[in-house]
Amino acid sequence: MTAVAWTIAILAMVVAVLAIVGRHRAPSPSAAAEKPPEPLPVDDGAARMAAAFDALPMTALLIDADAVVTDANPAAAQAFPFLRTGVGILEAFGDHMLATRVRDALSSGEDDEFELKLFVEGRRTFRVQVVPFHAAGAVAAVLTLAVA
Repeated sequence: MTAVAWTIAILAMVVAVLAIVGRHRAPSPSAAAEKPPEPLPVDDGAARMAAAFDALPMTALLIDADAVVTDANPAAAQAFPFLRTGVGILEAFGDHMLATRVRDALSSGEDDEFELKLFVEGRRTFRVQVVPFHAAGAVAAVLTLAVA
């Protein structure tokens, strides 16, 4: 597994954990006799997740089930200054193959990795990874682009 794949896998796991952070767990019988632990602040997990997402060195986007960009990290804004949230992946990048592969990964639930040429600072080749995940009953994906 590449470093990018590990990063995406960890990010997906963190997102899944954040989806259940607000839920209360029933204490185990042995824990009932102990003092209950102090609850984590709700923002604690979200703040850590946001910091981890922002710290990723490659372009990272969160994509919803409709293939709309819902969040982008600072590396994405630097690499793609035209990129904005709230638009579909096709509108965001203007590449039909990218849009199709993202939609296919979202519908199948399977990771996808491929190379893609985009017109950014001339024509550059990117290694793209799409990693779908389920959180809070909805499907979404993390999409990363790294210069190949």
